[in-house]
Amino acid sequence: MTTELNRTHTTPTTTNWSIGLRNRNATLGKSELIAGLEAGLGAGYVMGMVAMVVSWIHDWGLWVPFNDIAGIFNIQLAAAGTAFSLSALIVSILIHFGLSLAFGVGFAALYSGLLKLNYIPGLPTSIGLASGLVTWLLARFVALPILGSELYAAPAFLIAHLVFGATLGLLYPLLVSRYHRRHQRRHQHAAPAH
Repeated sequence: MTTELNRTHTTPTTTNWSIGLRNRNATLGKSELIAGLEAGLGAGYVMGMVAMVVSWIHDWGLWVPFNDIAGIFNIQLAAAGTAFSLSALIVSILIHFGLSLAFGVGFAALYSGLLKLNYIPGLPTSIGLASGLVTWLLARFVALPILGSELYAAPAFLIAHLVFGATLGLLYPLLVSRYHRRHQRRHQHAAPAH
């Protein structure tokens, strides 16, 4: 499969990012790209809060999600269990929000770029929920066996991933709409008066 990323300037103020996948071309404008990044960050934040609350309610300790995520790169950090580890905290935040940004851009590329969908109420949230389920399945059945952790086997962490997807699906079209309105206002004010 061939993949290439191209940057094009359509006007002096507009940049489009084009991702070529075989015969399909997913073009994202700057507003879609930024909206995807921001929606990913927002969804990552909400999911992180849900994971921490779930961990606390189950009496696993507040730091277990951080230690398990950091264990992806260093198994010794996962071994910290319920104890606080500054290294695990920093590494896990970088991993979690890095993945959140990537999933946000991926969502934008799928929704606005590849599928070129218009906003239909409920559709972005449904796509987000499906992506949350797929993400949980990958974490549960690929990443966790590597870590030797059962933390995300808990049904509550399926819910956390579904919350991530739903939040991503809710935020993305709102942010795109906000950027488009801003762009239109800027061009209306910049247009010469007759």
